[in-house]
Amino acid sequence: MNYLKIENLTKTIKNIEILQNVNLEILKGEIFGLIGPNGAGKTTLMKILSGLSDITQGTVILDGNESKQNRVFTGGKVGILIENPASYGWLNGYENLKIVAQTQKNNKEQLDKIIQISGLEDAIYMKTAKYSLGMKQRLGIAMALLNNPELLILDEPLNGLDVEGVAQIRELIRKLSREEKLTILISSHVLSELDKICDRAAFIKKGEILAVVSHNDLKDGGYEEKYNQLVKGRK
Repeated sequence: MNYLKIENLTKTIKNIEILQNVNLEILKGEIFGLIGPNGAGKTTLMKILSGLSDITQGTVILDGNESKQNRVFTGGKVGILIENPASYGWLNGYENLKIVAQTQKNNKEQLDKIIQISGLEDAIYMKTAKYSLGMKQRLGIAMALLNNPELLILDEPLNGLDVEGVAQIRELIRKLSREEKLTILISSHVLSELDKICDRAAFIKKGEILAVVSHNDLKDGGYEEKYNQLVKGRK
């Protein structure tokens, strides 16, 4: 069952086409990867799906609801972590979460559950200025969960993490998919990690979707080999 359907989506900024006739279908409950070089249009597409940027042409259907007036209406069903998570370093993790939670009207029980899910129990009362990058990413994901989303959009959540941090975020994403039944759209340059978590992935270059590949159809080289075939050799 499709949760997200994108039809003939184009995004133009100052007469430059950032996205070209994008067509995608993402199934409910799957982890879907978005793979491409810098400047391919990944973040732009994620911002459109989050309702943060408008559509030049085309249609997005989210959980059966079609986009209106060139803007995706998320209905509070989308949680996002795009680029670097922001926090107030002089406050602890719990205080940072409470600031966002107040706008979402979360109660303490919901807040405690999100802290537990994101694995922040041991660091939640530490000032975030002292957080490692992995802890900051988990806090960012926790903030993205505060509106109880059905679709979670993660833009480069593994960027800059050490081996331990990558493993922690990988396990968190798996947990959110398996236990919370979230549909997850994730971009990353760490293709070996996408091999471990993604059900399918789309390859994008210069705003154009080149192919959608199921993990079940991959051979030993995984998404990296497909990237070399589909993206590297294409002008």
